[in-house]
Amino acid sequence: MFKKVFPLISSVLLGFISGCCSSSVIVADKDTAVIVKPAMPTLIEEFASQELQRFLEQSTGVKFQICSAANPLPPGRKIHLGKRPDLPELENGRYMLKAENGDIYLYGGGRRGTLSAVYRFLEDQAGIRFLNAYGDNHTPPRKT
Repeated sequence: MFKKVFPLISSVLLGFISGCCSSSVIVADKDTAVIVKPAMPTLIEEFASQELQRFLEQSTGVKFQICSAANPLPPGRKIHLGKRPDLPELENGRYMLKAENGDIYLYGGGRRGTLSAVYRFLEDQAGIRFLNAYGDNHTPPRKT
């Protein structure tokens, strides 16, 4: 299922440009990209948004802005973290990666589901490898 949305996700990642809240984002077209965390994130969802920002910056050289769903969001593409009311509830530990209308949705069930979705997204789409539980990882070199 996820391989079917790979071209869309790739274009979303490659289609971001600067402009959100004075941060720069991946350059290609004239859209703005932000990471959208839930209006009232848990500590783990807050951490997931920071991890996504950190590793996307490592792999692209660009820092994605993190915005709260509680605030008005800028126009453009977004990577949403956390559960959407219209999507199904997931069992503890399960997660879902969904691309829809140019946006990406990463969420999961239980306490760590959304964090697992973020790590899976980074592995599948950014090529980052998490080698062990001690924080060792491999980020592919940036293409210039």
